[in-house]
Amino acid sequence: MAIKCAGHLNASAGILLMLVLFTTCTTGALSGDDVIYDPDTGSGDGGTRTDHTETDHCPANDPDCSADGSRPITSQTLTTPGHLQPLGSHQPPEPDLVEVPIFLSPEVFYEDFVSTDTPVVFRQVLSAERRCAFNSDYQLRTGFGHLELGVEEMKKERRGGPARTMLLADFLDQYNTTEVYMADSLPQDMRSEWHVPAMLLCGGFVQHILDVRVWFSSGGTSSVLHVDSSENLHCVVDGVKRFVLIDRAYRDQIGMDRKQDGSFKMDVDGVDMTLYNMTGVPWWNVTVEAGDCIYIPYLWLHQVRSYQRNIGINTWWRRMTEFDPAECDDVARKFNCRTSDPEGCAAGVPLADLSLTNELDHIKAQFGSLADEEDRIYKVDFLTELPNMFPGVIDGKAAEQLYLFFSGGDTEYFYAKESLTTDRIMQASEEFSKIMAVKDEGLRVPVPNDGEVDDTPYHLDE
Repeated sequence: MAIKCAGHLNASAGILLMLVLFTTCTTGALSGDDVIYDPDTGSGDGGTRTDHTETDHCPANDPDCSADGSRPITSQTLTTPGHLQPLGSHQPPEPDLVEVPIFLSPEVFYEDFVSTDTPVVFRQVLSAERRCAFNSDYQLRTGFGHLELGVEEMKKERRGGPARTMLLADFLDQYNTTEVYMADSLPQDMRSEWHVPAMLLCGGFVQHILDVRVWFSSGGTSSVLHVDSSENLHCVVDGVKRFVLIDRAYRDQIGMDRKQDGSFKMDVDGVDMTLYNMTGVPWWNVTVEAGDCIYIPYLWLHQVRSYQRNIGINTWWRRMTEFDPAECDDVARKFNCRTSDPEGCAAGVPLADLSLTNELDHIKAQFGSLADEEDRIYKVDFLTELPNMFPGVIDGKAAEQLYLFFSGGDTEYFYAKESLTTDRIMQASEEFSKIMAVKDEGLRVPVPNDGEVDDTPYHLDE
């Protein structure tokens, strides 16, 4: 069902393409041990540290820990900028993230940003007309209230925290008064309402798309610090989001302690500098408002906070090693627009009109076919049928490992919709890489590896 929106806004003609420096910080560095940088206000004087006690938390089995799980506070701990303060308090942010006032051509986007792993913000590139279907709870309830989507039940993300599915109509009844937070693939019925920008219509981007995902809350959400094993274009449809970005080169220095899902256990509201070495780590503080999009390169560290009624839609695509310009001519003919001129098809193309080779959906469908009428996948069926689905690729031992991963333990069964999510499938990409390499099965999502970082598979998040 397509939602009709009033007040159509045409993209203004003759906009000059400009690259400007994105400045979000004040000048100057921390001048004393007691000065705290406040990343939310941009102030370099957040006050003195008066909240320290005689001990500081440390993990179990640490030789410096006492029996009650604490460690003595040292003078160095007390004077470390950012200790027990919000992520980004260790030093002022970098001032030079690039902004662009329109979507770029596919060629320029790839050559200047994707191939160089350079983040960029696209300011006010989504017209109000293109966002209107998502900006009214009434319209969402009327058009799509019957759809079932995945939700999380804690606004401050905790990996492995409570999650379930619910009807969109029920979510709209609850999201303003509870912690419930929607995060799921954009349902097929809603894909006519979301347009893929011309910037991604050729060169290989479409063929590499993994998922298009919606994030919906009343604001106040806070993610963990994490990386994605894919490229990410995140667009804010309603509300405001604040991104902390850190170059992937600093992952090991900081100390990623959840490599199995590409995240950090750190409390982003009070970073323990004795556990996470943020000293000298440059970072960017990026505010993204309704109508803006941000490109986050593959494996870049990021943490996200949301404010106000908040809807974001992001596109993940596999890391590309080359750009295919010949494809752009075909797209121009098919969609009657010139992708070398972003103004020529600024609104893009409805997602529903694209023929996406969604390997993740294919995998979910294959595994989901084992579920009974009550959505349960029994262990005996999983272990028996999976090797038959992928003969010569998945043996009994691999099937057992996958079952333990999705079920969370040696249980009799697990629920398909709850466990076979995009996130979980991407987390299991190391096991799936064996399957995805088999071309005649149509599953070709290689684990990314650019030669600079290891090929550990990572969780997909905002």
